[in-house]
Amino acid sequence: MSKDLSADGVAPEEWKPLHPLTYLPRVLGSVTGIIGAVTLANASALAAWLSGETPTGIESGLVFLGLAAIAVVILAVSGLYSYLAWRMTRYAVTSTAVWYRAGIFMRTQRHARLSRIQTVNVSYSLLGRIVGLGYLDIEVAGGQDSSIKLGLLTSRRLEELRALMLALASGAIDEAVDPNADAVASTVGRRSGTSPLEAPERRVFQIGGVKLLASMLATVDNAVALFFGVFLLGLNGFLVGVVGVTSLMSFFGILAGSFSLLKAVWDRFDREFGFTASIAADGVHIKRGLTARRHVTIPPGRIHALEVTQPLVWRIFGWYRVEITQAGNAKTTNDESNNKDRMRVDVASDVVLPVGSLAEVRQAIAIAIPDLGVDDPDGFLTSLRAGTREDRWMTPIPSSARILDPIVYSRRAFSVTDAVFAIRDGFFNLRFSIIPLTRIQSVSLRQGPIQRWRRVATVRAELVPGRVASTAEHVEDGRSLRLFTQLSEASKIRREAEAPERWLSRVTEIVEATSRSAASGE
Repeated sequence: MSKDLSADGVAPEEWKPLHPLTYLPRVLGSVTGIIGAVTLANASALAAWLSGETPTGIESGLVFLGLAAIAVVILAVSGLYSYLAWRMTRYAVTSTAVWYRAGIFMRTQRHARLSRIQTVNVSYSLLGRIVGLGYLDIEVAGGQDSSIKLGLLTSRRLEELRALMLALASGAIDEAVDPNADAVASTVGRRSGTSPLEAPERRVFQIGGVKLLASMLATVDNAVALFFGVFLLGLNGFLVGVVGVTSLMSFFGILAGSFSLLKAVWDRFDREFGFTASIAADGVHIKRGLTARRHVTIPPGRIHALEVTQPLVWRIFGWYRVEITQAGNAKTTNDESNNKDRMRVDVASDVVLPVGSLAEVRQAIAIAIPDLGVDDPDGFLTSLRAGTREDRWMTPIPSSARILDPIVYSRRAFSVTDAVFAIRDGFFNLRFSIIPLTRIQSVSLRQGPIQRWRRVATVRAELVPGRVASTAEHVEDGRSLRLFTQLSEASKIRREAEAPERWLSRVTEIVEATSRSAASGE
């Protein structure tokens, strides 16, 4: 980089612009609003004109012309403002951070340190996939508004920037370079992928659309939502066709209820369609989405917990679902300097396997948490998946808690290995959680009056906010104190994160082993 650095530590020539169409949606939004206002203000005149009549009164014409003139002025001002905003919006990538600056009258600047990156994702809307424009979502460890969204950018530029940031964060290169073949080939050699900096990846599993749809229909909540959504839609059609629309409020109320139920089912199918998971030196690569495509990269060690669930009907087919918790997931950034349109920063997926077999579950666990800290990982996972009461790994809840957990009594148990804290639970929907000891931020112990009566307590491993359960319920009184102490001490001992190189070799070894087992029918 140039030695002529600015006061911000970034050379002026390092600041790059976004795509010229970045602010076009704002202009189109202004135009749409103006057209709507003009149409609403002249609804009667337009209705008369459309019916073949000539609107009477010079006032209507003057009002229409006045609104049209205002619309032109607002359109021009909006276009000028958007152009100036685009000219003043810049980003830069250095060897240590990603920088972003924007603003016309009030200049703001933000940066995200590469060493604290949680995820780097590429996202495309349906229209963006058609025209080849999307966003780069950068999530870093920190408080609220810690994420940065860059875009619009061309698809090639998005992949180049993503590969560059991950290469810098992982230590593959030491300085930010122009991420094109000529500039990089001499440093890291030729690699496969859109960018020569992109780490070679190995696909672990891919979920087909038919299997995804079948798994959703075999889930009770999705099946119920789909049934009532279609039922309400049919009921509305029947009432309109037979009775007629006697109340607009009832008509739109039933319609809104139907669409809300159907939308919930559609959103999951749309979000998880074409799901593909791969591994590379820079982390886990996940690609998903039907209308809006997402390319998610989770660097090694960023997954804080994992949960495997098996709904009741899925047991017939041997299907499982694997979800994760990671820092900063599902945040909405409202910072005015970066997301003036309150755009949701699409951070990493909370799912690493929407639906899959037992062999794929083992691969998904290897991707998320390579080291389980036991000498027999398969036996340990079998105990978590289908075990009951006590075995060589699991410690069950005491018999005094049976009155509190009459249904899940035989399943509820916990385990602490050299590397993870595991929790087994569920009766109709079987589930278990695996939490790396290095990701436990603190441990809490609580005991309510009813628990005190039954001489049990609840121990919770405090993690970053997420979907995975991290609470061991109704642990025997004395054992809960030992568990509290054990988790507190073990998490401190194993605080240092695993190196990416060791992570990749360990994951590859497990994936290859499970692939061979699945191919041989074991």
